[in-house]
Amino acid sequence: MPKVVVFYKLKSGATMKQYEKFSREIDQMITPKMKVVEKFEVFQVTDYVQGSSKPEKKNPPFEIFEIIDVKDFADWIKTTQSDAFKKVVDGWGKVGDGATLVMLGGKKIEK
Repeated sequence: MPKVVVFYKLKSGATMKQYEKFSREIDQMITPKMKVVEKFEVFQVTDYVQGSSKPEKKNPPFEIFEIIDVKDFADWIKTTQSDAFKKVVDGWGKVGDGATLVMLGGKKIEK
């Protein structure tokens, strides 16, 4: 099953409290109900390692990441552009920084 991993920072001026409200009341209510989505999880970055440096807690390159199990990546992209997903996109635009958004689609490397 394909996975989508999304990384981003909050928009300048947006607080984590505002983001959490959006996430709980809109994103986590709508996204899992999309037909292409099998599982949806959202995480706040608390620790990170970049390159070969030691673990850090300050100034991560991203503040939020999402892990989404989808049936098909192309269908996921279509879903994000659909009217059914508009409330999520509009709400995210108030708290998420589009310039920092990175979305990766991938498949598991089996043994």
